[in-house]
Amino acid sequence: MTTEAPSPPDATVRREAADTVAALNRQLSAAGLGLISIDVAFLRNTTPYFKIAPFDDRTAANLSAVLKEFLRPAHMAAAHLQEALTACGLSGFSTPTVRAGSIALDSVSVPTADQFATLLGAPPAEDDLPAEDVLELSESGPLIERLIKGVSNATQGGVLRVTFHPDCSRGCGDPLVDLGSLDVLATQHLAEALLQGAHQ
Repeated sequence: MTTEAPSPPDATVRREAADTVAALNRQLSAAGLGLISIDVAFLRNTTPYFKIAPFDDRTAANLSAVLKEFLRPAHMAAAHLQEALTACGLSGFSTPTVRAGSIALDSVSVPTADQFATLLGAPPAEDDLPAEDVLELSESGPLIERLIKGVSNATQGGVLRVTFHPDCSRGCGDPLVDLGSLDVLATQHLAEALLQGAHQ
């Protein structure tokens, strides 16, 4: 029994891959990184993948500088948010970090999430939050709604993707609320709203 060789990529796929390579190389050249060269090959003769040719230490340093400058607004927003969290006494937060161009808020405890929502002006919880060791998934709904509404109002429409973890995946056993991440502009608005509330 013979195995048929995969068909070569059609002209459209080749053209699109070539256009992508050309665009990448133009942007690298415009950024002063012309010594970084990208080429395209085809995996199993059908799927394009892109290869970066080796480059020297000077080019690597230039690449690092370009990325640092590109991410400067994100790092500034993360630092501004950390300042605001400290001013509000939200010590249960991890230090905001830049990931994939956004600012990661990571996970917080249920009481910290409740305090965060309240500081953002979300309506207070109707009942006291149950103890963390008896908190069930169904009881997280109102808290998540308050968080989403509070962040949306504070950030002028920023979207917070909240995930509730009934059992901490880190082995601590307590429920956690994963606050996900925000883009740079939303993070700036969030920090300003928190600082304004802290100074009132």
